[in-house]
Amino acid sequence: MGGWADPGESVPRYVLLPIAARAAVPENRPMDDRARQPAAPSRWTATVLDDQSAPRDPEAARRALIDELAAARARERYRHAPMAPIEARGPIANLLGPDERLLVVRTNVWFDLRDGVADPDARGLVADLYLTSFRLILIGPNVLTYRLDEIGEVELSGDRLFLSAGDGADLTLDADWPRLLREQIGAARARARYGS
Repeated sequence: MGGWADPGESVPRYVLLPIAARAAVPENRPMDDRARQPAAPSRWTATVLDDQSAPRDPEAARRALIDELAAARARERYRHAPMAPIEARGPIANLLGPDERLLVVRTNVWFDLRDGVADPDARGLVADLYLTSFRLILIGPNVLTYRLDEIGEVELSGDRLFLSAGDGADLTLDADWPRLLREQIGAARARARYGS
């Protein structure tokens, strides 16, 4: 297990999933009656079967589960304290404002920008994502900047994030640890809006 990038958060290396207990079978029934009774699905099985967005690949399901655990830990941590800033190095260092702090760096993020006037060259590209105390910045062939207060919604579909901005532009992000990234963007947005 393991072998994929560390998100910079404290994430368990192994996850043990509980196995649903078997339903008690009354001992006073004949054995052949018990054999005809279909087994009730476990809670996990029922959830996976009902959720069409659940990953079908076991490795993808494991990564999604660990990502969800990391996001839950981050959510709880951000309720009590803001994200700690990190040192700005490289191209982002020159783009930060005087009171702006760098919070998250994700390298090699695939993005797709869709709006009525977007340059077709800004579709399906790879860039480095920087989340600051005021902005979401993508530095690749071009620099795209979104103020956090302009971002309307951040939704998760599968392993991709969809962001809608106030100017009508939709941004799709395909990054490692998307659930954790969604929590980090949410915490930074709340901090920028409400200062808490």
